[in-house]
Amino acid sequence: MENMFLWMTCDLAMLPPYTIIIHKKAQTSFKSLFPPQQDKIREILASLATNPFGYPYVKIKGEPHLYRIRIGDHRILYVICNPLRKVIVLKIEQRSKIYK
Repeated sequence: MENMFLWMTCDLAMLPPYTIIIHKKAQTSFKSLFPPQQDKIREILASLATNPFGYPYVKIKGEPHLYRIRIGDHRILYVICNPLRKVIVLKIEQRSKIYK
């Protein structure tokens, strides 16, 4: 029983990082941002690779596995595939354009 407890409390740092996949449309809109905004988004994407639930996020209602992160006037829409350990970034847009 003691060994089982040790196994269940494994360190999350031992797990492989999530792979970040950025959709072509998200890449295009990312390149159009100012450098300070790009730096902030890079920082957030790096944190998603280690723990996709670590940064303040909001789950999109009615959509399984779809989440968003707010960065000022911009939003990042992404999907988490836990079994494959992948985060797929679908869009990086201004709030007024992201949900269209």
